[in-house]
Amino acid sequence: MDQEIAAPRLSRRYLAAVAGSTALALAGWERVSARQQAGDAAGQVAADPMPGITVTGSGRASAPADRGILQLLVRYGPASPAIKSSSESASGYYGGSDIPAPDDDALSNVVNSLVDNGIDRERILTVIGSSTMYGLFGPGVSVIAAELDAELAAGLEDIVETAVEAAKATDLSFDQAGVVFSAESCQDVSDAAYLDAIEDGRAQADAIALALGVQVGELIGVTANAPWSSYTRYDGGGVGNGCGAPFELEDGLTSYFPSFNPGAEPEFSLTVSLVLTFVIAEEE
Repeated sequence: MDQEIAAPRLSRRYLAAVAGSTALALAGWERVSARQQAGDAAGQVAADPMPGITVTGSGRASAPADRGILQLLVRYGPASPAIKSSSESASGYYGGSDIPAPDDDALSNVVNSLVDNGIDRERILTVIGSSTMYGLFGPGVSVIAAELDAELAAGLEDIVETAVEAAKATDLSFDQAGVVFSAESCQDVSDAAYLDAIEDGRAQADAIALALGVQVGELIGVTANAPWSSYTRYDGGGVGNGCGAPFELEDGLTSYFPSFNPGAEPEFSLTVSLVLTFVIAEEE
């Protein structure tokens, strides 16, 4: 399932849903505990009084991007400059040759194309790659990272096409054009993704119950991981909503970004996976 966030009320709906589910879960576990205690008092282990249906619900939500970071992995084309042989090179690490990486002068035509398309030069960073096998993105690869506002993100396809032409004009080529997006409405996206996962899990449980000829009862258990997105780093701070570690401009020089997809809307998305357990209700 995939849903667009609609309004700030999603956050309140989410909290209400969680609060209701928690209350149901606590009530269910209190009954389980009471029955188990009764069984223990009788000198026997009580059987599970409430068999359940366990499913994995998946949810995804997105919102238009209001910020982006473009990453260009750049190397020399076949005609520039000549690769040094091992007899000329001190390292001779890879097939007996060094692979030079484009320097700032070589990258300037591509950088200028980004500026011409409205990107602030102060929001463009470059790093010159290594000619050895220990280069961050491989031998001979330099990196250009540029920060985009919402308007520039919306016109990213034209920006990349222009950069490709600028690279060809100076015999450069791209290993990859990558991009990450972010949105100030990240919390709303997170809430909507959770709701989508809950609705998906409930739909699965209903389908299973129908096939078994039983009824779905209360939600008694939830196991969740933090929302995930290819547009964010690992949230080591434990924020838990998928919004705690957005990529910054400097990360474009040190981390692989997802490949840019021409024609796709610039949007930020989060994905959630929940393991949900529902009681099999007694027949009425």
